[in-house]
Amino acid sequence: MDYQHQQVREWLEKLYGKQGVPEYEINSRTISYLHTLAKQHDANEKRAQLVIEDMEQKTAEYAEEALRLQSILDGLGCSLERMAPDVCGYVESLSSIASFLNLKDCSDMSYCLALTELSQEMADYSVRMQRVTSEVEKEQEGLGTALLKDADHTRVLSELAGKDGAPELAKRTKETMFLEQKSDQYSRTIESLQGELKMNGYDNNINHRALQLLAKEIEDLQQEIIPLKDQVTHYQQLPPDSALARLKVEEAQQQLAKLEAELSKSIDLIHVENTTSLCDRMSSSLGTNDPEVVNDIHLTPPDPTPSVGSHCKRLGRHIHRRFCE
Repeated sequence: MDYQHQQVREWLEKLYGKQGVPEYEINSRTISYLHTLAKQHDANEKRAQLVIEDMEQKTAEYAEEALRLQSILDGLGCSLERMAPDVCGYVESLSSIASFLNLKDCSDMSYCLALTELSQEMADYSVRMQRVTSEVEKEQEGLGTALLKDADHTRVLSELAGKDGAPELAKRTKETMFLEQKSDQYSRTIESLQGELKMNGYDNNINHRALQLLAKEIEDLQQEIIPLKDQVTHYQQLPPDSALARLKVEEAQQQLAKLEAELSKSIDLIHVENTTSLCDRMSSSLGTNDPEVVNDIHLTPPDPTPSVGSHCKRLGRHIHRRFCE
C-alpha cells in the first residue's frame, strides 16, 4: 500500500502541478481506486503521445511532398503565382473533394472509386427514403382515418350531450368509470397474487397444464410397469436353487398329469351316461319290457370304456330280431 500511495502521490503532484494536491481520504480502497486511475491516465497519455508523434511525422512528410511538388511546378513554369485564378480555384476544389472523400491520393482511380462508393450510398439512401416515404404515407392515411373516427365520436358525443341524450350519456359515463375502477382493482389484485406466487417459489413447471402432462406420463409408466411386475412376480416365485427349480417343475408336471387323468375319466363318464340315456330312450320307443333286450341294451362290457358304436350295433340286432321273427 505504501508503494501504491507513493505512486498515486507522484501522479497527483504531476497532474495538479503548482495548484497543489487536494486533500483526500487515505485508506486501502481510495488508494487502490486512485492507483487504477493513475495507470489508466498514463496509458491514455502514452497513446495520445503516439498519435501526436504520428501526426507530426505525417505533417513533415506532407510538407516535404509539397515542397517537392512545388519545385516540380516551378521547373515546369507552372507555379501557383503564374496560374490563372480559375485554375487555382479548380485545384482548391479538387483538394477539398479529396479531403472530403478521404482519398489517399489525387489520382483519377481514387476519384472514380470514391465517387462510385458515394453513388452506391446515394442509391441506398434513395431506397431508404422511398421506404420511409411509403411508411409516412401509410401513417398519414391512418391519421386521416383516425381523424375521421375522432370527428364521428365527437359528433356522437355532441348528440349524446344534447337535451335528450344527457341521461344516457351520464349512465354510460358512470358505467365506464365503474369498469375502469374494477379493471384497476383486478390489475392490482393480479400483481399482488403474482408477487405472492413469486415469493413462494412458483414456477411454470407446477402449473395445471404441466401437472396434467406429468399425470399422463405417470399413467403411461404405470401401464408399462404392469407386465414387468408380472414377470418379476413369476421370477420371484422360482426357487433360488436349480435343483429346487427342477423339483418344482417335476411337481408341476405330476400335477398336470393328474389333471389330465381326471379330465379323461370325466369324459369317459360323460360317454357312459350319454349311452345309457340313449338306450333308455330307444327301449321306450320300442315299447318292450323284454328283460333280455333290456339287459342286453344295458349290458356293460368288460372294457371300462365301452364304445357307443358297439351298443348301437347290439341294439340294431335286437330290433331286427324283434320285428323279423
